[in-house]
Order: sequence, then structure tokens, then C-alpha cells
Amino acid sequence: MSLTPVSRNLERISEGGNLLRNLELLDDATTWKTAEEAFAASKQGVSIEDICTNNLGIYRLVDNKPVFNLLGRESNPFMEERFRRSLYQGILNTDFFSPSGEMKEYLLVVLRSGASTYINYSELRCKSDSIRKLSLYVETNAKNTLEEKKLFHAVYGSKIGAGKRVYLLAPEIVITHLSPDQKEDLVVRVCCFDDEENFLANSRSISGYRSSIVGVRRVADNNSF
Repeated sequence: MSLTPVSRNLERISEGGNLLRNLELLDDATTWKTAEEAFAASKQGVSIEDICTNNLGIYRLVDNKPVFNLLGRESNPFMEERFRRSLYQGILNTDFFSPSGEMKEYLLVVLRSGASTYINYSELRCKSDSIRKLSLYVETNAKNTLEEKKLFHAVYGSKIGAGKRVYLLAPEIVITHLSPDQKEDLVVRVCCFDDEENFLANSRSISGYRSSIVGVRRVADNNSF
């Protein structure tokens, strides 16, 4: 059965070929869907296979221990024109991109304001994946901890179901690439769904198929010449 959009306008946009060009195809950047919004749309027929969501994953050390913050539309620097291209290039061309200057200050303000979902690694029961070597995952089930439930709710909303996975950079990777002496250093990654609706909060795939997005496409002006 073919998938149909939730409305006439909401759809999967991929033909730009990378995240920057796909964002340019939107009617308005604010229509770019977050993970929770895209997952809800998928239940009404929109394909979210390998889409990049309007979220950003922030990895850092707090008291020398790894933590994770999930940013959404209101705090995602991709929504700021002044940061969009440099953020894209940084993630694409750097294995562990750590923003500096104005972008770093922007992110620190966001993190201090509480405008993100804050997750302690120490309260997650992570498992290893033989395919994704640098990552660990947490899986939805009936015995999830409160911290795991908080993470899943931020990604999927309230109606999740068992067996969904959220992938994060492994804690030892975060520790390796962030110095305890530099308390405000960050590593950022984009977030996407895979073909099984698992959530990858550790991705750099923004220049190929996984750079697709869900949003409202810009309508061409048929009266222009």
C-alpha cells in the first residue's frame, strides 16, 4: 500500500540531495518536523524512513561524566540562518564537531536555559550494537527507567510501543573527545530515523539519502516568468 501525506502539504522531501538544499525546499523552516512530530505523522501515512529530524544531539561532560541533551525546533541552531551553513559543514567534515565562537555561546545559553531534554548516561541501561561501533542504544520495553522514559518521550511522544531503539554515542567516546579541563566543550550530531523507526541521535549523514526531511514544501509561483 502506498503512503499518503497527512495533509496536502506535509510530506517527505529528499530531492535536494543534502540537508541544506532540502531545507531550502521548505515553505517555512518552522514546518521542518521534530522526531516526535514526524513519528506522529508516520502513523498517518508519511514516510519517515531515513529522515533527518529538527533536533540536534549535544554531548558534553558534567562533573566529568557524560550527559546528553536533545534540542528541538526552538533551540536547534539549524533554525538560525547565521549558523546553518557552518553547522552543516562542521558536522559533515569533522568526525566529532565541537562548535566555537558565537555558535558555541548560543548553545551554552540554550543548555543553561533548560530548553532541551537533559539525559544522564548513568541512568540509562545501554546495550552495544555490532554494526554501530561508536554507539550504544537504549530500547523501549516495560521495564524502562525514568530517565529512559524521559528520553523516549522526547523522541516518540506518549504512544511508542516496545522494541524501538535510541542510539547515542558511547560514553567512552564522549569522554575521549571532550577534555574535563574544558568544561564547556561540546560535541554535536544530527538526529534521524532509520528504516525501522529507530532514532539515531549520533548521525553525521546530512549529505545523502538520510538528509531527507518531513515538512511543508514550498509551492512554486506559477505566475512568475
